[in-house]
Amino acid sequence: MKPQRKTTQVSPAELARRFQRQLGTEKGLDLDEAELLDVVGHYRERTMLDEALKVADRALTKFAFSSRLYLAKAKVLTELHVYEYALEVLEQAETYGPGTPQINIQRAQVYAGLGLQDDAFAELDLIEETDDPVLKSMRSLAEALIFEQLGRNNDMYFFLEQAIREWHGNDEALRLLWICTELTGKHEQTEMLCEHVLQQDAYNAKAWYNLGHARNAQHKVDEALVALEYAYIINPRYEYAYREAGEICFENKLYDRAIEIYEVMMEYICCDNEVLLRLGQSYLHVESFTQARICINRVLTRTPGHDEALYYSGLCYAAEQKWTPAVNAYRRAIATNDRNELYYAGLAEALVQTGDITRAEHYYQKAADTAPEIHEHWLRYVVFLFETGRALEGLSVLDEAEDHTVSIDLDYCRVVLMIAIGREADALRKLSELLQEDFESHEVIFRIAPVLEEHDLVNSVIRCFA
Repeated sequence: MKPQRKTTQVSPAELARRFQRQLGTEKGLDLDEAELLDVVGHYRERTMLDEALKVADRALTKFAFSSRLYLAKAKVLTELHVYEYALEVLEQAETYGPGTPQINIQRAQVYAGLGLQDDAFAELDLIEETDDPVLKSMRSLAEALIFEQLGRNNDMYFFLEQAIREWHGNDEALRLLWICTELTGKHEQTEMLCEHVLQQDAYNAKAWYNLGHARNAQHKVDEALVALEYAYIINPRYEYAYREAGEICFENKLYDRAIEIYEVMMEYICCDNEVLLRLGQSYLHVESFTQARICINRVLTRTPGHDEALYYSGLCYAAEQKWTPAVNAYRRAIATNDRNELYYAGLAEALVQTGDITRAEHYYQKAADTAPEIHEHWLRYVVFLFETGRALEGLSVLDEAEDHTVSIDLDYCRVVLMIAIGREADALRKLSELLQEDFESHEVIFRIAPVLEEHDLVNSVIRCFA
């Protein structure tokens, strides 16, 4: 059965928003200890550690004797690598919660961060043997983190897997699993682990997320998307699940599906510029230019100098053949970032459409010079010279390109230019050599010069290798 959305009384994100609203009031916090711990966890999961530390400090002014809040603060400090202070905070936690094994576990992680691995393992040995699956899982997680500090990624993976098998609710272990899987390449093992977890708990959103990540790494795109969809169905505020699913769709040119994912995401989460831009790009690919511009303009409203958004604004105008606004958008993008070759290439093509050939040539050259290792920019430049009747100059540019990059397309382009300047015999010999090397790529000749489709000698040579 397909998992349904889980509804909770108040989500951690909503608690975080309530906390921020109450900070500026004289009334003070009306959140209880458990809710404040959820807020700290929310910011930790989003890697907003400075914010998590502020929440922990503010919470401790209200619950000054809370061992759990001191422990949460120590976790944040550990993640910030402020280890000495974390040890001091753990002493306070132990004062108000003596004999708490979670404190030993956290102290072991601090020692590991300080490079005191022997002390870290000794701290774990202080914990009495127990049948409590939660405590056993947290200890295994601590061992995994110690091995992470030692750079022993396979051992880290072993103990992470053990932690998850001991307690499926170990969110911290599941959060770290995808990172460790990437480091070790154990995608198949992670897939099996997550399937095991989901047999016990079909509503474990983090397990679905890790399953989707592992399947995608194995090029199981459809299965990955199903798993990630389950993750954000169960937890509608699961930002990383939306992001990964949307990115997989975009990379695989499933633009309509990417749009659907991002639109659902925006119902639950206030999206950043990265998501809005991806959504705009997706709309651009399906030729929904008005919607694309709405998304891109939202980015520019927030960040007027966002060069990538300006570039895609130019692409929108170009797709609608609005060449003057396109030129202006590309120019603004370049003024913000003059090291992106795509901006120069886009401007060059827009200038061609406005009839400004001289400036277009300048920007084709700038695109090639900015990223000389990318053959497509040299090819566009040379084709431009060919189309403006300067095939001989095009050959000189090809000679320059050979110093920076290698491409069969550029070699076939040379054949076209040689024919154009009357060196037909040399061109046909070159064509023969290229067809032997890479027959499939010869179609580029006809894309550059469609008239050659009717050239008898060219077609005769091609037929010899067909």
